[in-house]
Amino acid sequence: MSSSLFKHILIAFLVLASQIMLFRHLRIFGSEADIILIYLIYLMSAHERTTVLLFAGGLGFIQDAMLDLWGLNMFAKVSVVMLFYNVIPKLDDPKQPFARFFVLLVSITFIHNLIMVVLALFVQSLSASAVMTRVLVGNTIFTTFAGSFIHLIKNEN
Repeated sequence: MSSSLFKHILIAFLVLASQIMLFRHLRIFGSEADIILIYLIYLMSAHERTTVLLFAGGLGFIQDAMLDLWGLNMFAKVSVVMLFYNVIPKLDDPKQPFARFFVLLVSITFIHNLIMVVLALFVQSLSASAVMTRVLVGNTIFTTFAGSFIHLIKNEN
């Protein structure tokens, strides 16, 4: 195992812990940011598809186990990695404009939340009709702004 991969595994556990302990309780109008999804988007630009799929499956499974949503996050995160892996620019590519990053982040988070809502409707684990707008719009906007803020801070350094 390379030191880079080991470092990303440790960061993944930190991100998972912060999602479960902090960001789950940090709500704006009932919406919460999905920091794990933002970290997976970063991993898509840095690692091979198989590695990112394993990260997505593992992090999604642990998140589901902690939040009692067995399988919803795991399926949504793995699906997002499968759908968008080739669209994300790699770290060694020339710097991309912020607008392109923002549009990618909005579309990825919207598709992720759409998959979550459709799965919730299908398995009837949540009263999805009551939270559909909040999840589709609120979580998408909150996650997009959180990811954009992290991206801007990262690019400043």
